[in-house]
Amino acid sequence: MNYLTAWSLLHDLAQVKEDDFVLVHAAAGGVGLALIQLARCAGVHTIGVASAGKLGVVLTNGATAAIDKADRAGLLAEVRRLAGNKGVRASFNPIGGETLAQDLDLLSPYGIAVAYGLLEGLPGSSLAAALFRNFGRNVGVRVSDVYRFAHGRPIEAKAAMQQIFSLAALGRISPVIQTTRPDGLVSVHRKLQAGETNGKFIIDWQH
Repeated sequence: MNYLTAWSLLHDLAQVKEDDFVLVHAAAGGVGLALIQLARCAGVHTIGVASAGKLGVVLTNGATAAIDKADRAGLLAEVRRLAGNKGVRASFNPIGGETLAQDLDLLSPYGIAVAYGLLEGLPGSSLAAALFRNFGRNVGVRVSDVYRFAHGRPIEAKAAMQQIFSLAALGRISPVIQTTRPDGLVSVHRKLQAGETNGKFIIDWQH
């Protein structure tokens, strides 16, 4: 579902165009890497946000630039430097919390911040303040659930999957997958909670 999620975020909600800039939070995760790869196929520039130890994998998978998530104070200046004063067309954010309010200041006019997760919880009053601070720029916030897209618009979802499989067959996208045996699940969960993984894990039940 990672690539279908990414496709719906990029092409259904954000409706990105070639040479747009987008901001990808949790860029080394399964959906984050899918976003970067699919954006590259569409000629869209991505700025990935991840922990310092994961910036390499973000860049290797096609991001235009990668920024350390710990440097929240410098994020605004760096995104503006990379994308220019116009900002990014969209941000894709599974983090939530105060990061959504910050994203609004990074958007171009008519841009959208898309929340597809709330790892840090619901945003506080800062989100409303950021919306009104950017009132004249016509920015917005959307939420996204891939299952609503898949089940509510099955024809579009099927077409998206066909495009995804075609890109995979051409070698233009490639999932980042790690495997673990069942007896390694506890260790994997600890790594996930500590943010020490890239892409997705698959359980190998054969060994």
